[in-house]
Order: sequence, then structure tokens, then C-alpha cells
Amino acid sequence: MPADPYEIALKRQVRETLLECGAASASEGEVEAAFEAFRSAVLAFGLRTSENAAALDRIDFGVSSADERGRRTCGLRIKASGCLLTDVLWRLEDEPMPEAVRAEWPALAPADWAAALRVATMLLATFETAEAAPGP
Repeated sequence: MPADPYEIALKRQVRETLLECGAASASEGEVEAAFEAFRSAVLAFGLRTSENAAALDRIDFGVSSADERGRRTCGLRIKASGCLLTDVLWRLEDEPMPEAVRAEWPALAPADWAAALRVATMLLATFETAEAAPGP
């Protein structure tokens, strides 16, 4: 089945607007506008359900808390805590596979679960930058 051009365009818009979030460093308003464009693109791609909108309401694009070496990273984060989504996913790698995942895909090994989380984390990290946007 050929790829749907509309779906391809929506995916491209999600990627491009997320890249714009990282490039928008001149002012807080610029970052907020870029994130709103990203939010709209994600909802257009993933459907405008109340669950998707509520999840995106809890996320923003901004500067993380400083790590143990004092470095701060700009990326997708949890609004309330400033914790980067990549940090959350990275911590999940050490957790056992949820029973619901095991039930859905019985052939999925724990190493496969860890690999899926690692690759998702690495992909998301490609959109992060050194501190660029205004801090929390």
C-alpha cells in the first residue's frame, strides 16, 4: 500500500516544528510560539482527543534543571517538574516490562523492551540542545 501523502506531510510538520522549538532561542515568547505550533502539529497527526490534548498540556519545551555537572539542556519536558522526557524514558529502561506489554507481545524479551526504550530516548534526544531557551 502506498504511503498516504497527507500522513507524510503531518509527520514532517511534527518533526519540523519540534526542530523550530530548539532553534527558537531569542525570547521566551518565540519558544512558546514554536511549541504551540508543535502541539498543534502533534494533535493534527495523532488526533485531537481530550487525552492527547491533556497529555500535551503537561509538556513544554524549555530548559531542564541542572545535572550533576551543572549542565542544562533544552528539550521537551514535564512542565511541573522541568524533567526532560528523555530522562523519564532513560529511567524506565531499568524497570521491568509492564505486564500489559508482556501480555500484548508475549515474544517480546526484556532486552527488546529495554532496546525499544533506548532507541526512543535516543531519537527524542536528537531534538535537544545545550541550554538555549529561557530557563524555568
